[in-house]
Formats: sequence, C-alpha cells, structure tokens
Amino acid sequence: MGEMGFVRALNLRDGRPARGTPPAERCVHGNPACTWPSRVSRRRGAASLRRALVVAAAFGAAALTSAQGFPEREAWYADLAFLAQTIRERHPEPYRWTSAVHFDEIVAQARGGIAAAASRAEAELELARVAAAVGDGHTNVRPWERYALLPLRWAWFGDELRVTAAPAAQRELLGLRVATIGALPLATARARVQAYIAQHESPAFERNWSPYLLRMAEVLAGIGGARSGEPVVVGFLDEAGTPRRVALVPVSRADDAATPLTRPYATPPLSARAPDEPFWFERSEGTGVVYVSFAGYPARERFVELAQRLVHELEAPGVTAVLFDLRQNGGGDLKLGRRFIEFVRPTIVGRALRVYVAIGRGTYSAGMANATDFRKAFGATYVGETSGARPNGFQESGAFVLPASGLPGSVAREYYRFQEVDTDGLVPDVPVPWTWGDYAAGVDAVIAHVTGAERDRTGREGAAAAPAGPR
Repeated sequence: MGEMGFVRALNLRDGRPARGTPPAERCVHGNPACTWPSRVSRRRGAASLRRALVVAAAFGAAALTSAQGFPEREAWYADLAFLAQTIRERHPEPYRWTSAVHFDEIVAQARGGIAAAASRAEAELELARVAAAVGDGHTNVRPWERYALLPLRWAWFGDELRVTAAPAAQRELLGLRVATIGALPLATARARVQAYIAQHESPAFERNWSPYLLRMAEVLAGIGGARSGEPVVVGFLDEAGTPRRVALVPVSRADDAATPLTRPYATPPLSARAPDEPFWFERSEGTGVVYVSFAGYPARERFVELAQRLVHELEAPGVTAVLFDLRQNGGGDLKLGRRFIEFVRPTIVGRALRVYVAIGRGTYSAGMANATDFRKAFGATYVGETSGARPNGFQESGAFVLPASGLPGSVAREYYRFQEVDTDGLVPDVPVPWTWGDYAAGVDAVIAHVTGAERDRTGREGAAAAPAGPR
C-alpha cells in the first residue's frame, strides 16, 4: 500500500469505518464511544425492547430527581428489565457461556440485591453482575467511571498482588505484598470481585481487571470489604513476612490521575518511557531491533506521520528485526491497524526483517485481533504472556445507556474466529512471565529476550559468513 493508500484508509468520518466495512473491522473494542449499529439488524424483539425502554424512561424521569441521587426501587427494577431484555435480544448467543436458566437466576438474584441495596453503588453493582454473567468482555455495565480509588497501583505477579506505584509520601509501600483488603483476606476479596468480571473471556482478562476493581472504594464496600465513605485498611507483608496495616483514603478519579507516582526503579525500561503515547518507536540501543510501542491508535494524521517515520527507521542500515508491543493495547480501530500493517509490509518483507509481537494480559479486543494480523502477515513470533482476550469470541460493542440510572453499557454484537485453534487467549510462542524482580529492577524481560535473541542470531550468522582463516 502506498502512502496515499494509507492516508485514504485513515480518512474516516468521525472516526467511524466507511460504509461497506466488513463487521470484523468495525467497533471491535468495547469503547463506550462506539455507538454505531451493527450491519446485522436484530429486528426480532425490537418492539418489546422499545416497550422496556418506555417503561424504564417513565420511572427514570422521576428517579433522577429523587433524594440523594438514589433512584426509586422501581426505576432500578426497570433498568434491570431493560438490561436483561437488551442482552437476550441483541447478543448473538447470550447463552453460549451460561444457560438461560442460570441467567434468569442471576437476574432474579439481582432484583433481590436491588431490593436490599442501601446505596446507589450497591444497586449499580447488581446490574454489573448481570452483564458479566454473559461471560464475554464486550458485554458489560460500567459504573466504574465515577468510583473513588485507592491512591496506589498494584498488579499480579504470579499469585502475589504487589504494589507497583505509590504517591511519594507512601513510597515505602512499593513492592509490598497485599494480604488483606479491608475486612477480607486477599483471596476472598479476589473471589468476590469475580462476579463483575466476564469469566469466559480469558484467565488473563481477570488478572488484568481484578487489581483495578480491588482499588475501587464502592466495589470494596459492595463485597463487604470496607465501609462506604471511610478509609480502607489494607494489610501488607514485606519480604520477610512482617505484617503492616495502612489506612488508605480513597480519592476521586481526577485526583488519582493528577497524583504523581513513584515506582521502584530509578530508570524505567524502554517500554515505559512514554506511557501516555499510544504509538511510538525507538531503536533498541546497541541492537538491530526497532521497538514499536503499539498501545493504541493515534489520531489519523498523527498515525500517518508516525507510520512514514517508522518505515524510514526500518530501512536504516543494521536493522534486523522489529518488535511490536501490544501488551497494553486494549482495543481501538481494527481497520486502522490492518491498514498500518499493509503499509509497512513491503519494507518488512523486502528487507526480510524478523517480526516479534509482545502480548500479555492487557492485549484485548482490536489489540488481540491485530496481533493475529501480524502473525498472518509476517509469521510473527509471540513473546510474553497469554492475551487478555480470546482469539475466538464475541466482539463489536453495541453501546447503550440504562434509561433510569444513566449507566453506560455495551453488548457484544458478533462472534469471530481469529485463529484456527480455540484457546483461552493468544498463547505466546516464547513465554516470558512478568516477575516482580524484573519489574523492580526496571527490566523488561520481553525486550531483553528479543534483543538477546537477535544478538545471538546476528553473531551466528556473522560467524558463518566470515571467511576461513589460514590453515
């Protein structure tokens, strides 16, 4: 594809795919902004869905002006009915991962939970639980966007949840293992948040999502781990197993985003040097590997510019391989990713560059699909951890808003197969686990593996090509 071809591919109106785009190339990302309909019109049941909407809206009009912003029970019940009806009628296979009987049981349990709810968050979580019961990550209800957060970051390293970043005043928490959250042992808290996570997406999907949910004050209150509006006491263990309890005050999402964080390493690894940029690249120092951080999909003009610069870099003397890092690519525009691959293909193939793709728990939706595209185009080698999305599963988010509560949600619209073999995620050809030791030292083991493999390969090829010395 020439430069102008890539420009035309990126010249989309309002970010939407052009008419006639195959369904696999549309809205494959779970983005709440993705609201355009699927080409498959689900006319069956549309009338009943409209009736549910009218009923819910009637309750919602009064509910939104009720005391303390907490809608009346009947409004929540109407939202629950609307949600269940939307899933049953819009999802292509709502009972692929659960039975109709079990789904109805979850809905009935949610109605009971709403009846007993003492706060808006408790009612919201019941709705989130119903959507998660379908089992795929593109079917969800998302109250999370306004929940308060514990002011630190943590992640799973094996079975250990460790603090990866903290405000400067709490730097001493870095690296500590979490033992308890509020009144609950960590294992119990983790088990309880499973109700809000799609269980049939991928085990790696849970490893990516559960740490985030376990930072939310409202979620912790909902699972019985904390009291609403109070600090959350977290129990930690150091390397010697010495316990420590710290009271953490939840902060707003805005304050959390604005708080500078410290990390255990003095120098960040290459992959962490531009965390706010969706797409950037740099030649790995002293190697023939060009590292490409493909964490998202830039604005189209910027994407064209970066793609052109990348081709220039790949044509430089001494370049032998390219590593596309999709470990943090949680989705976006699959079509743009495919056009990008076609744009760089002549250079990669013409120069016989080896292609590696870094995958992991954060590789999801269009990010996962584009990872399979790299495989098909270049025979790419997967390095890292299993992806957060199933390669064969439900995609295309059909967005909706619950009429009474105003909660955003989405329902999967299509089932796709991106690889021949059905697995619980893309499986790396070269497994490279994420370890605390590497993270604390500022070492990216995936990049280290690829650059090391290329040095070894270049050394062997150079030795083989060298003329024999005098005998």
